[in-house]
Amino acid sequence: MPIAELDLDQSLKEPINTPLVFTIGTFDGVHLGHQALIQRASEEAKRLRGKLAILTFRTPPAWLLFPEKKKPLLISFEERIQKLNSLHPDYIFILEFTEEVATLTVDEFFAKLKRHFRIAKFIFGHDATIGSDQKQNRENILRSAKLKGFEVEFFPPVLFNGQPVSSTLIRGYMEKGHFAEAQKLMGTNQNLA
Repeated sequence: MPIAELDLDQSLKEPINTPLVFTIGTFDGVHLGHQALIQRASEEAKRLRGKLAILTFRTPPAWLLFPEKKKPLLISFEERIQKLNSLHPDYIFILEFTEEVATLTVDEFFAKLKRHFRIAKFIFGHDATIGSDQKQNRENILRSAKLKGFEVEFFPPVLFNGQPVSSTLIRGYMEKGHFAEAQKLMGTNQNLA
C-alpha cells in the first residue's frame, strides 16, 4: 500500500487513474471513531469500484491555527501511520498543513485535489471542517463537491457512554487515570499509563 507525501502544487510521480474515495483528518490515536469512519470509506470504495485513500496531516492543523491550544498527540506520527496502514487503505497521503494550505477555501482545496485525483466521494467525520471559509462550512463542502462532480458524506459519531468518541475524550480519560476506558476507545491493547 503506497504511502506518499502530497504537495498540492506538484504533480504526482505516478498518476492514479482509479476513482478514489477519500477520508481526511489528523486521525490522532486512530481511535474507534476513526476506525469506523475508515471502514465506511472502505465499503464505499468497494461499492463505487474505486480505491480507498486516506489523507492525513503530519501535524494537526489546530497546532498552526490555534497554537495557544496545542495538545499533545495520543500516539506518534509513525505509530499513527502504522495504525492507519493496518486498516488496509489503498493509499495514504500525507499533507503538510502550512500557512498556504490554511488559506485555501473549500473550492480551492477541492480544485487542487481534483488536479491530482479522480475523486468519487469524500467521507468526512461528523465534526470535520475544511477550508478557510468556515462560515457555513458543511454547506460549502456539499456545494463545492457537487460542482466538482463527486459525492460527500458526513459520517455520524461513534458514541461511548453517550459521548462522541474523540481524541479529546480519550485525553480526558487519561488525565483522570481511567486508562481502561482510554485503551478501549483506542481499540488497542497497548499500555497507555
